[in-house]
Amino acid sequence: MSLPSPAAEATPEVLGRFRHRKLSRQGQRRADGPTYPGAPREQADLGVGPETLVRLLLKHLHTGGAQRLDELGRNLGVPVSLLQETITFLRREHLVDVQGARPGAPSGTETYFLSQQGRDRARSHLEDDGYVGPVPVPLEQFQRQIEAQSVRWTVVDRTAMDEAFAGLVVPERVLEQLGAAFNSASSLFIYGPAGTGKTLLATQFAHLLQGDVAVPHAVSVDGQIVRVFDPVYHKPAEAPAARTPDPSLDRPGEDWDRRWVRCRRPVVIAGGELTADMLDPAYHAAGNFYEAPLQVKAAGGLLMIDDLGRQQVEVTTLLNRWVVPLEAGIDYLALQSGAKFPVPFDVFPIFATNLRPQDLADNAFLRRLGYKVYLGHLDEADYRAIFAQYCRANGLEYRDEAVDYLLRAHYEPTGTPLIACHPRDLINKVIEFALFEGEEPRLSEEALARAWQVYFVQG
Repeated sequence: MSLPSPAAEATPEVLGRFRHRKLSRQGQRRADGPTYPGAPREQADLGVGPETLVRLLLKHLHTGGAQRLDELGRNLGVPVSLLQETITFLRREHLVDVQGARPGAPSGTETYFLSQQGRDRARSHLEDDGYVGPVPVPLEQFQRQIEAQSVRWTVVDRTAMDEAFAGLVVPERVLEQLGAAFNSASSLFIYGPAGTGKTLLATQFAHLLQGDVAVPHAVSVDGQIVRVFDPVYHKPAEAPAARTPDPSLDRPGEDWDRRWVRCRRPVVIAGGELTADMLDPAYHAAGNFYEAPLQVKAAGGLLMIDDLGRQQVEVTTLLNRWVVPLEAGIDYLALQSGAKFPVPFDVFPIFATNLRPQDLADNAFLRRLGYKVYLGHLDEADYRAIFAQYCRANGLEYRDEAVDYLLRAHYEPTGTPLIACHPRDLINKVIEFALFEGEEPRLSEEALARAWQVYFVQG
């Protein structure tokens, strides 16, 4: 496979198209929606050589034991019709034997198993490459699919924002900025004091993601396998509806490639545990294959870096890693062999921090962040609204005089600012004390004073 070098990043047609994807008609998403990969009808449609099928078939029979051809097709994600030639070859080479079907059983129920020579060959392949799963898709197919289902085809309006953030107290100014940031198809930087709701607002963007995406189980890159599908981040959706029954396929009416999983758009959140290594393909020495980095697993969805500046890696190192992807829309990844390959950087990235932006990055990098949204302390009206909202959520009677007491007796004398997380945390402590006492929770001055005492450091 010929891979473009960083110096020739504009050469691949798919990446060129991806970089110029501005929408017309005031940014409305494409009417035809995402296109799912069609079922392969010939071996050439798989995009991998016959040796890949041979190796995977042997490994599946070694790890899974004797199997029927339809079971092998399901495990490989390939129509049975495309396995016949490979099975014939393996039998001719005395690597696979067949056990006939029981008398009266339908045709195609024969069971295939490895010969001694086949077991030896399978063990050798497993030592070279421990990946056992569906046939990987070639890098070029993966690149095209990312473009076809880009998160940048999705836009929002005020109605969509109101629905996504319903039930949250968000200043109108902030809501407008967040909506415009999402439509910018660039990036969002949310900053402000701790406890002001940055993480909560950022995660609400998941409700704005429309449609599903196709995620490959694995991608073949320069002869190496990179595993992409991750059940932690990829939640399978219903299979695409069949358009027209096709008798040439193993499952009539199913006309999409089973090497892909239709999933809801992914949401990947990384906080203090994030390291620089997690942003590059992770090599599994025991299995001799790679795991895709977080930004690739987030393709077509949301990638949030929470608590920016508190990671286990220097913040400058972390931010410098994003310079090219944010600016060019392309990320360059590297294998241990030194081979580099480009992948469209198709995520909506959100950075959230309670540190001063000037302490994290210089102006040159901050300029590359599309939208900078500040979340500060609350005014009294919003504080009361959040307090009432959290009371309703927990079945407590809201008492405005209770908030009057907090403001007069605690906030004002101590100079404590009104922060969005305070109502939730104070009410939780009122409930927890009541549970201990075996009483019905209520917003009394005594209960709030007790909650305040254990919530804030005294003196």
